[in-house]
Amino acid sequence: MKINRPFYYFLLFIGGFAILVGFDYSKSGSFDWFDNFMQTAFVTVFYIFFMNKSLKKSSDIKTS
Repeated sequence: MKINRPFYYFLLFIGGFAILVGFDYSKSGSFDWFDNFMQTAFVTVFYIFFMNKSLKKSSDIKTS
C-alpha cells in the first residue's frame, strides 16, 4: 500500500501536535494551542524541506 506524501505529512503534523498537547497537559494541566501549533508546524516544515533535499540528492546519485 502506497501512501502519498501530503497525507503522510498531515499525519506527521497531527501526531506531533497530539504529542505536544499531551505533554503540556500532563506537565501543567493546561496547554497553549497556538504555541503547540507553531512548534509542530515548524518541525513538519523542516522535515518536509530536509526530506525533499535528501530524496533529490539520493536520486541524483543514482542517476550519475
